Amino acid sequence: MTLEIDLLMLIAILVAVVLVAALVPMLLQIKRTAARLEGVLGELEKELPETLKALRQSATTLNRTAEHAEEGMADARRLMGTLATTGDSLRQLQQMIPWDLSRSVSQLAGMWVGLRAAGRVIAQQLSKEEKGEDHGK
Repeated sequence: MTLEIDLLMLIAILVAVVLVAALVPMLLQIKRTAARLEGVLGELEKELPETLKALRQSATTLNRTAEHAEEGMADARRLMGTLATTGDSLRQLQQMIPWDLSRSVSQLAGMWVGLRAAGRVIAQQLSKEEKGEDHGK
């Protein structure tokens, strides 16, 4: 029985040595990883507040830019509405001018024809009166 116990003891010691041999490098790697993690966390602790501040400023700037863009779009919509109204007014004016102009020209031509006819009639009357006076002398 002692041989069996010695054999079991030997196996247990070998298993323990193998486990220790495998665990030591793993524990050393965990230690190195923890040290690096501590360094990274230290850097984050230093840089994170500045980064968050810059992000807040960027978000604020972006919001202001979006507000200005919305205001610009509202101004552009008002401008386009004004231009549309102006275009409609110009179109109406363009349609009215030829009609009013032709009406005015035809009225002016009619007045001119009337004045010429009146001038001829007056000239004929004066001519008759002068001939009548010349015959009467």
